[in-house]
Amino acid sequence: MGAIDLGASASFRLGAAEVHPSRCEVVGPGGAVALEPRVMQVLLALANAGGETVTRDQLLETCWGGRIVGDDAINRVIHQLRKLSASTAAGSFTIRTVHKLGYRLLLADAIGSPGAPSPARSTAAAAAQAAPRWPPVRAWAISAAVLGVAAAVAWVNTGRVRSDALPAPGVAHAPLDPAAADLALRGRAAVFEGSPAQLEQAVGYFRGALERSPRDADLWGALAMTYAFSAAWRPPAEQGFALSRAKLAAERALELDPHNGHALAAQSRLTATFANWREKEAVLAAATKKAQGSPAPIHHHARFLAAVGRTREAARQSERALQLNPLAPWLHTALVNLLAASGRVDEAENAAARASALWPKDPDLWTARYALYLAEGRPALAGRLAADKAQWPRDARPSDMELLAKLAGARARAGMPASASLDMLEPWTREGQLHVGLAMIFAAQSGAHDRALEYAEQLYLAQPPAAVQHFVSYTRFAEAGERPTELLFSRALAPLWGEARYWDLLRRIGLVDYWRSRGAWPDICDEPTARRHCAQVIRAEAG
Repeated sequence: MGAIDLGASASFRLGAAEVHPSRCEVVGPGGAVALEPRVMQVLLALANAGGETVTRDQLLETCWGGRIVGDDAINRVIHQLRKLSASTAAGSFTIRTVHKLGYRLLLADAIGSPGAPSPARSTAAAAAQAAPRWPPVRAWAISAAVLGVAAAVAWVNTGRVRSDALPAPGVAHAPLDPAAADLALRGRAAVFEGSPAQLEQAVGYFRGALERSPRDADLWGALAMTYAFSAAWRPPAEQGFALSRAKLAAERALELDPHNGHALAAQSRLTATFANWREKEAVLAAATKKAQGSPAPIHHHARFLAAVGRTREAARQSERALQLNPLAPWLHTALVNLLAASGRVDEAENAAARASALWPKDPDLWTARYALYLAEGRPALAGRLAADKAQWPRDARPSDMELLAKLAGARARAGMPASASLDMLEPWTREGQLHVGLAMIFAAQSGAHDRALEYAEQLYLAQPPAAVQHFVSYTRFAEAGERPTELLFSRALAPLWGEARYWDLLRRIGLVDYWRSRGAWPDICDEPTARRHCAQVIRAEAG
């Protein structure tokens, strides 16, 4: 079997579904969905086998270019294809596991082997058979689902602008037909769930809604933002696909409505921040002005302000965005981080507690709480958070949680030398941004300033960025080329603010030049530990 070339593969039917490899799209009774290129390659490999078994080694050869990947990578793709069958394809096919060998794709009318369901079974039965079986639903899961729908409604309400702001009233915002409205609501609920599978499903929902209402600017804007969100979960080789789709969807939305907040936010998200400070600020300023109070551009403006060290102003913008859309988990997480970075610790803890009651398994929110406890000198709380499996974020790896619990426990007991704690982190730091960032925090908090600055230089100066080379186990991929400079201004790194090497790093990544061009300096210049170095940098740059 040779490598699968999606661009050269013709469209075909798979039961009741139409498969378009070159567009990475499947259209069926359940709507339309865009697949990741890798998922489409696996679907083709299985479909081309004509019902015969495709081994895992063959899948690695044809779909992963012969690279060795973990079982989880193949399992994730097979799970997505089974969900595709149960939803979009309405049970047209099933994928059977051949124990210790590989997989077979069978059409619904071919499933007639002994012990298998009859070919005459109903579509509903086929979908039920193909659908993955989940554990019993818990009360918090039901609450999360209800809140997801409520959040989707909030997004609908905040995403739209006044009709008198549109160039052609009634064209971009004509009422959706009932089917399109239902798909849009489901799509927004899936976005608020935020997992990779849900974001993929959301893309399908929005594309299905757009087939019915192709001139609705809000649907195009929502699709643009969803593609932009999903890009952050993809391997670097696949990010370009999602980002190009986000760009096209945003352009279409703005053709229909130049003030569409989600499309403007998606466009600003596609503009790099790291080492591109002035251009990004100009893009955000234009987007915020055009969007006329939409929360999405305001949130992205807050992210930018945090990235350049203007944390107090960023916190105010984040509070404003949250007032406009109070049921977005990422807005709550941003506010927790910004309140903590601004020294408003009690408010940060209260905000974290409120948000965690609504989204107890959100990975970014969990990480914000863990980092908050460490930064404020309460490692015992951080340790308990990591040790209690009931509080783990979704998709957490037990090995990661065990390490975080041990490190926090060592800090709490002061019974382990800082060097020994940091040596435990070394293999872990090669896995992505989150890991390097946490290692930097641990080192700074443990008094190992040189080690912390080594991690900082790895994170911000390495070429290519360490962050985009590896999958981060329970958080997302970094957007290509981006690096989380907001960490540099968090209070967890306050021990580094008085180090000349820290300020040299800020100069090398272009922030000092940006501050001078703006005539504004980061909030840490008001801190006693940083004041002298900040003044020296100003004088040096002025000279």
